[in-house]
Amino acid sequence: MLTDSYHGKSRVRVAKVRRHDDGTQEFVEFSVRVELQGGIDDSFTQGDNRMVVATDTCKNHVFMLAKTHDCKSPESFAIALSDFLLREYDHVNIASVRVEEVPWSRISVSGVPHAHGFSKSSGMRVGSAVASRSEEDADGDVGIEVTSELLGYFWVHSHGFPGTVRRHRLSDFQSEVPTLFPF
Repeated sequence: MLTDSYHGKSRVRVAKVRRHDDGTQEFVEFSVRVELQGGIDDSFTQGDNRMVVATDTCKNHVFMLAKTHDCKSPESFAIALSDFLLREYDHVNIASVRVEEVPWSRISVSGVPHAHGFSKSSGMRVGSAVASRSEEDADGDVGIEVTSELLGYFWVHSHGFPGTVRRHRLSDFQSEVPTLFPF
C-alpha cells in the first residue's frame, strides 16, 4: 500500500532584473522548490511514469513564470506558480511551492547609490504556497495557503577565545503567517 507519493524539482535558481525609467534597476534572486502530489501511484506500483511531471518540466515552468511575473515577493511568485501547476495538471491534487528570496542591496560609490550595482545581503525571506484541490471539486476550485518567514542572522564575537567569530540564527525574527486564498 502506497501512503504518500510526490515528485518535483528543488534548487531552481531564478534571477530577475527590473529596469526603471530613471535608469535604476532592482535585482531579485529566488531559489524555488516545487513538489507535486497525487495521480502518480502507478509509477511506483506498476512502473508507469506517464503521469510524472519531469524535473526539467518543473524547472521550465519556473523559468517561464519568472519571465512573465513581476517577482515582487516570494509569496506572490509561490501563489502564481502553485496555482498554475495545479491547473495545468488535472491529476495533481497538491502543488507545494517554496520560494526563498536571497536579498541583494544596492551598493554605494562615494556615498551615492549605484544605479545597477548590488551586493549580497544577509538574512532571507521565504514564501511558501500550497495549492490544493479536493477530489470533490468538480468545478476546479483551488485553495491556496500561504506562509511567510523572515530569517535573520547576526555575528557574535566569542569572549572566551579572542579573534573567533560565531554565527547564530536569530529565531526571534522568524514569523509564520498562514493565510488561505480561495481562487
